[in-house]
Amino acid sequence: MKNNKIYLLIAIIGIAVILFALFKLTTSNEFTYSGRNSDYRFTVEQVSGITIYRPHVFLADKENIYTFRNKPQDLDKLNLLDESNLSRILSRKTLSRVFVTRDLNLSTLTNDGVSVAIAPLDDILNVKRPTSVYKLQFDREFTEFGYGNTKNRIIDCDTANYNIEENKYLVIYLKLGDEDKIYAQGKCIIVQGKDSEGLTKASEKLAYYLLGII
Repeated sequence: MKNNKIYLLIAIIGIAVILFALFKLTTSNEFTYSGRNSDYRFTVEQVSGITIYRPHVFLADKENIYTFRNKPQDLDKLNLLDESNLSRILSRKTLSRVFVTRDLNLSTLTNDGVSVAIAPLDDILNVKRPTSVYKLQFDREFTEFGYGNTKNRIIDCDTANYNIEENKYLVIYLKLGDEDKIYAQGKCIIVQGKDSEGLTKASEKLAYYLLGII
């Protein structure tokens, strides 16, 4: 009987330690950002040492919550394709499909950071996501043939600019370069970063724009 009480006490202490650890693992606070279309509430969390920014966006009276590594204020100096050009590319009524493409070696060069960069675009554009705004068929592609390109096709800016069905396609090309920026090549949007962190910043600035926040 005495042993049972000891085991119970140990179990209670163990649960308390786990709950305390979880409480310490995730903390949150809030701020309001005055964005392009409205004021947006952000909740901020520290998860396993990583700061996560979550904008709360209302669409048709439904609250969608997104996940970003950077808050909008941190992206002010990052060059964004001029708004009129972006609007022209994104406002096509026939638009039904988006290809997010990259070179075969981009995952290796960014230590798979490209996956982090693609995530917010997936949440906003992909029709299969409950938080999707644009409701597009979403495909992850490559600009070249080789190991890892299991679809046996290549998607690049020429797909957006010269394909016979170009008006149905949005192509977003993620790449590395000498500057963090977003620019256009015809109807193709290019998201460029100096490294993995820069690529995520550029992608998230585009994602914030797509939400109407920046």
